[in-house]
Amino acid sequence: MVRLATIDDGIRISEIHIFSWRYAYHAFVENKLLFNKYNVLTRLKSFEEHISNGEEYYVYENDGIVKGFMTVDECRDEDKKDAFELWRIYIDPIFMGMGIGSTLITEFETLAVERERTELVVWVLKKNESWINFYKKHGYSLEGKEQ
Repeated sequence: MVRLATIDDGIRISEIHIFSWRYAYHAFVENKLLFNKYNVLTRLKSFEEHISNGEEYYVYENDGIVKGFMTVDECRDEDKKDAFELWRIYIDPIFMGMGIGSTLITEFETLAVERERTELVVWVLKKNESWINFYKKHGYSLEGKEQ
């Protein structure tokens, strides 16, 4: 089930965020960053700030376990002010390959329709080929713009 996250989900979301970063980015991001600068406590503080500022976090929960999450909101790109953006999507690496990402992307698209948004934006690190392939599989394409 996908549901709006609550403040009580903060620790689990923070764990997923950190473990997913380490899993996905270890080949091209410095270990000092992944293991020293970013940790569950720093992510929890960030999550609490984001939630209090009104950011929309959604969690995928199954069998009483939060297994993934996403954040959605208005697009941050200057040239896409009417677009809806998937700001982040992370799945606990233990639960990868179980359709959780597909469920979350479907929920993102449903939210866009409910908000009458026809342009959807996702971003991904250019070296993160597995997620680039995931988005392509779901009908998204690269626009070539880099930030």
